[in-house]
Amino acid sequence: MQDIIATVVSGVQLVFALDARDLIRLFWFMIVLELPRYLIGALVFFGFSLRRIGLLHFYDASAEDPGQPALERRSFSVIIAGHNEALALPSCIRSILEQSVMHDTVQGFRRGQIVVVDDGSSDNTADAIADLQRQGLVDIALSLKLRGGKSAATNLALAHCHHDVVIVVDADTTFDRDAFERLIAPFDDPRVGAVGGNLFVRNAGHSLTTMFQDIEYRISISLGRRVSEMLDILGIVSGAFGAFRRSALDSVGGFDVEIGEDADLTMKLRSAGWKLVFEPRARAGTDVPETPIALIRQRLRWDRSVITIWLRKYKQLLNPFHENFRITNALVIWDVFFMQVVVAGFFFVYLGWLIVTFGWFGFVLLFATLAVYTVMAAMMLLIAGLADNDRDVLRRFLYLPYYVVFACFVMRAVRFYAAVDEWVFRNSYQDSYVPRRVMRQVEDY
Repeated sequence: MQDIIATVVSGVQLVFALDARDLIRLFWFMIVLELPRYLIGALVFFGFSLRRIGLLHFYDASAEDPGQPALERRSFSVIIAGHNEALALPSCIRSILEQSVMHDTVQGFRRGQIVVVDDGSSDNTADAIADLQRQGLVDIALSLKLRGGKSAATNLALAHCHHDVVIVVDADTTFDRDAFERLIAPFDDPRVGAVGGNLFVRNAGHSLTTMFQDIEYRISISLGRRVSEMLDILGIVSGAFGAFRRSALDSVGGFDVEIGEDADLTMKLRSAGWKLVFEPRARAGTDVPETPIALIRQRLRWDRSVITIWLRKYKQLLNPFHENFRITNALVIWDVFFMQVVVAGFFFVYLGWLIVTFGWFGFVLLFATLAVYTVMAAMMLLIAGLADNDRDVLRRFLYLPYYVVFACFVMRAVRFYAAVDEWVFRNSYQDSYVPRRVMRQVEDY
C-alpha cells in the first residue's frame, strides 16, 4: 500500500511538471476528442450573453408577428398518448389547463384542444380518461383495445386535431404556466416545422441516479440543444414535450413506427427542409428512472436509435449527391455518431492504453483526466444555470464527481454496447417499447 501511495504522489508531481507537448501526448483523448465540445458550449453562452445586452442578434423564439391574428396563432391541439398512465394523467391534464394561453379570458372559451389516447393499457387508464372527459377536462378521448405503440397512438390522435399547431407531450410531464406560450411562439415564422421544449428532472432528489440525470439534462438538453440550434444541427425535438406544425407533420406522413420515434420525425422534418427550433424558456418537468438498472434499460433503447435512425434510415443524407443533402443534415448525423459511438469507444481504448503503457502511473493519469472532466462539467453546469437564470445548479456541484464517473464509465459503456449490439443483432426489433407484432411487420417491411 505504501508503494502505491508513493507512486500516486510522485505521479501527481510528475503531471504538474509536464510541458505542453507531454501533456498532449498523455491526454490526447481529452484534448482532441472532448475539449472542443466544451469550448463550443462556452462560446455559445458568450454569444447568448452578447445577444442579451444587444451586441449580437440570433433568432428570437419569442418574437411576435403583428400581421398574424393572435387567436389563430395561439390556438393549438395537445396530444397525450399513454400506456398504463392512470396515475400520471390527472396531474398532466391539470398542468395543461393552467397554461396561460389555454383559455380566452375575454370571450370565455378554451383555445387549446386536448386529445388523449389510451394505448391498450392494462390498468384503469381508460377509466381515468373517461372520467376526465366527463369533467370537461379532455375534449377527445380515444382508446385502443390492442397496444400499438406511441407512434400509432399519436397518429390516431392527430386525425382528431383541429388546429395547425400540435403539441405532443408525455403523460408524466408537467409544465411551467407560460411553457405553451413560449413553445408555440416560434410558429410565427412560416419556415418553422417543429419546436422543442426544455425538459428538467422533476424527481431529482430521489436517488443518486436521478441526480445524475438532473445534471445531465441541464448540460445536454438545456445547454446542449441551445448550441445545436445555433449551429443549425438540432437533431431531436423531444416527443415528451414538442410542438409541430400540422402541415409539416402531414408533409412527412406523421410518425413512423420506431423505438426513437421523436428522433426519426425530427430527421424527416430536417430532410424535408423545415426549420427546427429549441425554446429553452418553455420548461417541462418529467420523472426519470430512479435506479441504475432502470436507467440502463432506458438508455439501451435510446442509444440503439443512433444506428436504427441516424445511420441506417437516414444514411443517404451523408451522400453529397443525394437530393436532400445539406451539410447541416450530414453534420447532425456525424455529431450524433461521433459523440455516441466514436468517443465512447475510444475512451475505453484510451483507458487500456494508459494501463498497458504506464502501469500504476496510468491510474494517476486517469485520475487527472477525471479531475479535468469534473472541472469542465462544473463549467458547463454553471453556464447552463446562468443561461436559465437558475441558482439551483450550485447545489448540484457536490454531485459532479459521481456524475463524471458514472457518465464516463457506465453510460459510455452502455452507448457503445447499444450501438454494436444494434449494428450486429438489430435488437431494437425485440424491444418491448413497441409491441412485438407491430415491430415484426415493420421488420418484414
